Amino acid sequence: MPKDHSPLAHYRKAFPAGLEQHHRELLRRYFGEGESVGMESFRNLMKVSGMIQKLSEKGLDRQDMSMAKMRLLFMLLMRDDEGMLATDLSKLQGVMPNTTSSLVASLHKAGLIARLAHPSDRRKHIIKITPAGRDVLNGLAPHQRQFVQELFENFSDEEMHQFSHLINKLMETVQSLLCREAVAAKPEEVNTHPTDRPTI
Repeated sequence: MPKDHSPLAHYRKAFPAGLEQHHRELLRRYFGEGESVGMESFRNLMKVSGMIQKLSEKGLDRQDMSMAKMRLLFMLLMRDDEGMLATDLSKLQGVMPNTTSSLVASLHKAGLIARLAHPSDRRKHIIKITPAGRDVLNGLAPHQRQFVQELFENFSDEEMHQFSHLINKLMETVQSLLCREAVAAKPEEVNTHPTDRPTI
């Protein structure tokens, strides 16, 4: 009988049920009964996020695509008329500018986006999706739709609505924490660069 080399078989071998139970007991011991639930939920959220990322990339690499490239193309599709600056794309995706530059260069080389001269700043370019880029998104749409359907196939309609509500609630909390972090960082930036303070 051939060995099962699937990711699921590998995961079950690396993390058997007994080990998972042992991990839960350690969480309860170190964080308490109440805190352990949050810690385990956080751990599972990070774990499943990585798994979903790997699954969603399946098949995309054959077309020299990735989820990061798809997200960037979709953002440009939403701003089809005016396009976007690379700095805005970086902020919206939550990635470093050099990462966005690499994605833009790759998509531009493939003819999926265009880099247009900025009307008032020669140092900047406006990035827009091309007809070829729209065609790629249209071609990948069935693959993504099937993947999402398979991902939530064991959810009832009620569970799906509950999950959507909870994930949106978590998203609001994360956005709030990011805003709080940005506000807290501003005084440090001002103190570090006193000459950058605006003149009143």
